[in-house]
Amino acid sequence: MNIKQHCFAITALALSATASSISAQTVSTTFTGVSPGLTLNGTFDGANVESLNSGVMQFDDFEAFCVDPYQNISVNQTLTYAQELTFSNPATSDAIARLVGNYYTSGQSSQEAAATQWAIWEVVIDGVSSANLSDGNNRVYNTATASLAESYLNDLDNMTAADVVYLTNKKYQDVVTVVPEPSSLALLGLGVVGFILRRKRA
Repeated sequence: MNIKQHCFAITALALSATASSISAQTVSTTFTGVSPGLTLNGTFDGANVESLNSGVMQFDDFEAFCVDPYQNISVNQTLTYAQELTFSNPATSDAIARLVGNYYTSGQSSQEAAATQWAIWEVVIDGVSSANLSDGNNRVYNTATASLAESYLNDLDNMTAADVVYLTNKKYQDVVTVVPEPSSLALLGLGVVGFILRRKRA
C-alpha cells in the first residue's frame, strides 16, 4: 500500500551509502519515512484539504526536505535523483537554503521540522514575499505550526543559508539536502565530489 509523503526535508547529508549507489551526477536512494515531523491537515491549492506528513524526509543515506509538494513519494520507494544547484529561481533557492540552515541551528524538534517544511512549501507555492499560512493556496490547519513557520519566513534576512543541493526527479518529489562536510566526501564517490567542486567555483 502506497503512503503519500508530502514532505521536504533537508538535513546533513551524512551518507552511509557506498559509492556504487551514486554515479556521475545522480543519486540512487530509498525513502524510508518522515522523522522528526508531524502529520497535519493542510492544502496546497486553498481548497482540497489533505492529511500531510510534514517534516524531515529520511532516505537510506541522507535526510532532506520536500520542495515539490505536487508529486508523491511512497515509503520504501527507491528513486534516482539528478543533482541541481538551484530550485525554480535564485530567490526561491536562497529562501529555501536559509530555512534549511535555520532548522539545523534549532532544537530540531518535530514542531520545528514541520514548521520548516510548511515554510518551504509557502515559498514554493505562494512565493518568497508571502508569509501567511492561513491564507493563499498553501495553508496548514495547525496554529502552532503556522505561527512558527510564519515567524521563520518573516526572519529570512537574519538566517544563514545552508550549503544545499537539490535532488530532482521528473515523476516524484524533488527534495533539498545539505551538502556534506569535506570529511564526508569520500562516501559520495567521484561524481558528487566533482559536482561540489564545480559548485564552489561558480
